[in-house]
Order: sequence, then C-alpha cells, then structure tokens
Amino acid sequence: MDRFVSGIVLASLFSSSVVLADNAQENSKGFIEDSKATALYRNFYFYRNYLNESPQQQNYVKEWAQALMLNYRSGYTQGLVGFGLDAQLYEAQKLDGGAGTGGSGLMPREPDGNSRSDQTKVNGVVKARISNTEIRYGQQQPLNPVFGYSDLRLLPHSFTGWSLNSKEIANIQIEAGHFTASSPQTAENHDAELGLAFTNNRFLYTTRSATYGGMIYTPTKTSTISLYGLNYEDIWNQYYLGYIFTHPINKDLAYDLAFNLYRTLASGERKAGDIDNTTSSLTQGLSYRGHRLGFSYQQVWGDEPFDHAGSPGSYGQIWLANINQYQEFNGPNEKSMQLRYSYNFANLGLPGLTFMTRYTKGWDIDGTRASVAYAGRYGAGVKQWERDMDINYVVQSGKAKGLSFQLRYAVHRTSGVSALRDLDDVRFITQYPFNLF
Repeated sequence: MDRFVSGIVLASLFSSSVVLADNAQENSKGFIEDSKATALYRNFYFYRNYLNESPQQQNYVKEWAQALMLNYRSGYTQGLVGFGLDAQLYEAQKLDGGAGTGGSGLMPREPDGNSRSDQTKVNGVVKARISNTEIRYGQQQPLNPVFGYSDLRLLPHSFTGWSLNSKEIANIQIEAGHFTASSPQTAENHDAELGLAFTNNRFLYTTRSATYGGMIYTPTKTSTISLYGLNYEDIWNQYYLGYIFTHPINKDLAYDLAFNLYRTLASGERKAGDIDNTTSSLTQGLSYRGHRLGFSYQQVWGDEPFDHAGSPGSYGQIWLANINQYQEFNGPNEKSMQLRYSYNFANLGLPGLTFMTRYTKGWDIDGTRASVAYAGRYGAGVKQWERDMDINYVVQSGKAKGLSFQLRYAVHRTSGVSALRDLDDVRFITQYPFNLF
C-alpha cells in the first residue's frame, strides 16, 4: 500500500511544473513590528445523562465553566534566519459542578468527585524561520490526520516537542514533528505521558515519543491530496492517505467528495499487541443555495478498534467521516453510514446562523478476537446509532462582532455487549474572540 500511495503523490507532483513560493522571511518586519496578541473568552455548559446505569455508577454529568485564553505571537527578527516567541495563558473557572456531577472534562477533578474551582496553564514556544520553513519547540497544538490536538472542551490540550513546517514550493506543505509529552485539557503541567488505554487516571500502555511526517498537495483549486505517517514508539506505525475534491456545477449547485484511508500496524515492542487495522471512509455531498445533503460510509477492517494518538483522557482529532459529537464509530470490524443535512441561513438573509443534523448507524462490531489492549471491550454483533443536532450563530457586525452561540445535542444508543453507553448529551458554548493589539 505504501508504494501505491507514494506513486499517487509523485505522479501528481510531476504532472505540473514546480513553482517556488514567495520568501516569507524576506518580508519580515521584525520581532515587535509583526507581533499580534488575541484573546478568546469561552463559556461552556455540559450536561450528559447516562441511561440504564447500575446504582453504583454515576448516572449524569453536569458542569458549567468559563475560560479566558490569551494568545501572543511575535514576529520574526530580520535577516536570513528569523527568531521569535509565542506564548499562551489560559485561565479557567468553575461556575457549577458539585460532587458526583463532575467528569465532563471541563475542569480538573478532585479525588472527592468535585470539580476544581480554577485552572491556570501557560504554554511557550520558541521558533525560527528561514525562507518559508519554520522550526518550533515547546508546547504546541499540531493539527494533522495522524497527530492532532483536541479543542472539544473548555481548554485545548497540547504536546511538548519539536515541529517543522515548510512551504517552499507553491501548493505543497511539508511538516514533521517529534513529541515526548502532553498536557491534557484539565492539566496545568506539561509532563503527561503519551500512550493508549486510559484507565483509572493512567495509561496501560505508554510510549516515549510520537514522530510524524507528511505533506499536503493542492494540485488544483478544487482538489487536495494528503499523505502522512506516524510512529507511536513501540506501539504502532500509522499511515494516512486523504483526498478532497469539490466541483461547482453551476452558480447554485456544487458537488463535494472526501476520501480517507488509515493503515495501522504494530511496531517495535508491540506494547498494545499485534494491531493490524485498516479504516476508511468516503463522503459525498450536494450543496444547493445554502442547503447541503451528504452521505458517508465508513468501515473498519481489523479485530481491534481504529485507535489514534492523544493525551490522557482526551484523544486528538482524526479525519474520518463518521466522527460525531460522542462516538467515532471506530469499533473492531464496524461498518457505519451517515446521512447529514446542513443549512446556512444567509440564503434567507440571516448571515451567521447555521444548522446541522446527522444520523449515523454502525453495525457488525465484533471485538471477540481483539488483542490485549482492547480485550473485553466489545462482544459480537454489537450495534450503535447516534443522532446529532447543532445550531450556531455568529454576530456579523458591531461591537460584538465574532460573538458566537452554539447549541449541540446528541443522542446515542447501543445494543449488545460492549463498553459503549446509552446517553443524551447537551452542550451550550458561547465564545467571543477579540484582538488586543
């Protein structure tokens, strides 16, 4: 498969002449002159009701918290090689969430079940640039198909290590990274381990490092090809191939397609067992005057679930079609399909208001032959479904421009013996971004 993937990318690269990108470092105005400071206020209410739980288990989660996130990005010093510094300061406060109702991931949790009243975190990055190539070290938030941070709760989580991003050739982005620790969304330090199978506040299988490399190639304005690889030391090697295509049929009608393919193979000491997994998804959609109707099919080939890198208690982002508010539909041998509808009310003269709903169904989950890392989590013949609805409004003008309100609602149900849970999930998120200078 690796030769096949490489062949596609190389054929695309040599199908057109190589054009060098403009030199960004030559246009540097200076460390202070190009500096920028922004802030984001986020208010997050989270409620999740677990159904059919035993009396010994917590049957609901309810937390409400707010955070202010300050973000400073310096410019680069002038010269052949430019140097700079980035910093982030996060301050979070609990508004509600007593004993027995914590655990949503909004705030750190005390041993007695109470959410902590506050949380502070500081991230720092030193950076250097030559031409259009940047090298960074520190607490970072990479975002790619095999190693991406998550921002689905109050605060985002981050990873500590090195990264490289290069855009020397027009339409081609190359990146690489080597990370050795993480900072989960509810942590204040930066020394949490990387690993798999998070149970009782620890990983069962840890790794010393995560190393990735990849490229994004945009041969035309309507198509993108992505190719990545990740080494999760002594656990697995994971490879990714993605293709995105959009086609405007006329001024009102457009077609879009997205294909994703992951291949995960145990490597090194094989700490999590003999993982051999292929997972793929295909999405197609039609858009017409603010409406979009999409259909997705996703399948997992392998006796283990499709798993991916992250930090304790929080997975990173992955680029599969059936990633929902609660479930990823990534069970062993699982097949799933999704029907999705969205509408942009700008077509009715209400810019900033959007709506989305989707229904996803998964079947044929069978984890009876799973390796040691996933043993006992799934039986045979397990099914699940999830229904999501999102309403989002962003203020378009005036002093409150950028202020957004988002209501998210999910219902998940499952049948059969598995670690999956029946639940109802409601989230209300308010955000206000603004520039400091």
